[in-house]
Amino acid sequence: MANSLSRPIIRVANRMKLIADGDLTHEDLKTRSKDEVGVLIGAVNDMNRQIRSMAMEIGNVSETVMRRSEELTHSAMEVNSGSQQVASTMEELAIASETQVQSSSELVESMGSLTENIDNANEYGQKANQVTREVLKLTDNGNEAMNASILNMKMIDENVREAVVKVQRLDGHSKDISQLIKVISDIAEQTNLLALNAAIEAARAGEHGKGFAVVAGEVKKLAEQVARSVSNITGIVATIQKETSTVVQSMRESFEQVERGTEQIKSTGSAFESITYFIQQVVEQIQNISTDLDDIASSTKVMNSSISNIASISEESSAGIEETAASAEQTTSSMEEIVANAESLSTVAVDLDRLIRQFKV
Repeated sequence: MANSLSRPIIRVANRMKLIADGDLTHEDLKTRSKDEVGVLIGAVNDMNRQIRSMAMEIGNVSETVMRRSEELTHSAMEVNSGSQQVASTMEELAIASETQVQSSSELVESMGSLTENIDNANEYGQKANQVTREVLKLTDNGNEAMNASILNMKMIDENVREAVVKVQRLDGHSKDISQLIKVISDIAEQTNLLALNAAIEAARAGEHGKGFAVVAGEVKKLAEQVARSVSNITGIVATIQKETSTVVQSMRESFEQVERGTEQIKSTGSAFESITYFIQQVVEQIQNISTDLDDIASSTKVMNSSISNIASISEESSAGIEETAASAEQTTSSMEEIVANAESLSTVAVDLDRLIRQFKV
């Protein structure tokens, strides 16, 4: 009778030792017993299957994360390279713009000698001054719109900061998970020790084997502790998911702020379109002045035309440079952040894969 009890207990102890060492490849222990020994063997078989299934699933997830993070890093690096090329193009455009400004300055100096001939055009000059005041007024409106855009961008920054704080909370919960996993490991070791004690106790008891019932009760208590630990882990994971949802909501709010900022910028564009209209009126007034100056001839018209062309090109180049430079900076910054996050994700996936490979499934 003692042998009939001790042999299954020894088998259970050996199997628990294999599980503790990370070897999950063995098939279920066979038993026809319906008593406490049979229940114990069934529980060990269930635990072995569940741990093996969990290890395989985690391994698959870690491989997927590594593959996706590598793809993300590659794409981000390509986009970052493109933004750097855009920045290089902006430098070339800046040089060209400086050349145009210099040419415009030289033409302005040439026009300086004609100042005395413009004295008889004071009336047109006053009209031009009035139009200029309207331009300044519209410019103020444009500045107000730009200030509103700046406020929206500050709100975006605050939302991003809030998201960072919540991500830090996630890190704290992850540490809690690590502690609970350690508890599970400790319980597994105690279970193994109790199984060995049960075998010894059964051998001493002979036919009765009463001590085995006590040890089996302790094993049951440890199993309950494992269940509670798993429940705690589930609660923490749920908390992490809740925090993640909150972070996503914060990012959505940031996107809404960006949209409002975009609308403000559009309003600014409309204001500056009106400025362009009044500037055209200024040009017309200046052209009227030019017609009253009989001694300015064709050379003056050529210079005026050149100045207008250069000014137009300079304005277009300046606007293009500012917009593209801003986009390039934003893209470069975003891509660098994405690359860093992808690399961090890849590192975490590698660590997870390394840990899960300690199990043999």
